[in-house]
Amino acid sequence: LARFDLAAPSAVRRAFAEVMAAARAGQRTRAKTKPDIQAVIVQQMAPIGLEFVISARRDPQFGPLVAVGIGGPLVEILPDAVLALAPIGRAEAKEMLASLPGYALLVGHRGEPGVKIDAVVNVICRVSELAYDLADMIDVIDVSPIASSKTAVAAGALIVKRNHN
Repeated sequence: LARFDLAAPSAVRRAFAEVMAAARAGQRTRAKTKPDIQAVIVQQMAPIGLEFVISARRDPQFGPLVAVGIGGPLVEILPDAVLALAPIGRAEAKEMLASLPGYALLVGHRGEPGVKIDAVVNVICRVSELAYDLADMIDVIDVSPIASSKTAVAAGALIVKRNHN
């Protein structure tokens, strides 16, 4: 169960109590036993903005490759992604973003604010550095940042360890 847009500490406490009560009652689960709750995550909501897909994959011939594209619901409309070998510097990351078909969405379009490009560039560079530095340990890194005019926040992430068999 999830609760969103909780602005006051009292609302967080109330939502926590509701989620715990529902979990203890066995709601929202198909298990025959009640769930053993070990943790609850409370986190800041991601800003409303433009979602990106930033992925790194370890290619057996070339090493870590980084793909950058516009994500969220627009991934089906603007399916193009840009690829580069890791590690990626700031200038190259900016060039990758500028070459996306939806670049106008990044800089602002029809009165809509653009996104903080430097924040997205930072995520691209950091993902590429991680993929490069840990290429012998990681097969896949996927990060889905949401960028606004002020920041970029990772709304989701996945790292798949390399199987050495």
